[in-house]
Amino acid sequence: MGHNIFTYKGLCIMEEIQQNYGKPEDSSVMSIKDWLITLVITAIPLVGLIMLFVWAFGDGTNLNKRNWSKAVLIFYVIVAVLYFVFFVLIVSMFFAGGSDMQDTLRELENMSN
Repeated sequence: MGHNIFTYKGLCIMEEIQQNYGKPEDSSVMSIKDWLITLVITAIPLVGLIMLFVWAFGDGTNLNKRNWSKAVLIFYVIVAVLYFVFFVLIVSMFFAGGSDMQDTLRELENMSN
């Protein structure tokens, strides 16, 4: 007989699964204290960002924290893209309307004199 997991009538199935796929993921419920510590760590500039990557892609992290970290990183990317688009729009409007703004400012200066 081979190493069929059903040969042992279910007695060693979990052991063989762990050997083949590693240890099971920690999906236990995180306490309020754990979440508060997590939020305090993420509030620290640069350290928080690094820890988000560690929690999102590292091994041994609670499944809830891993998913939350991935969601926060996706949110950060969306916000960064929106800021970039907004910045490009503002700068392009400034340069496109620059000559009109100068003419308007000159007219205002002439009116005040």
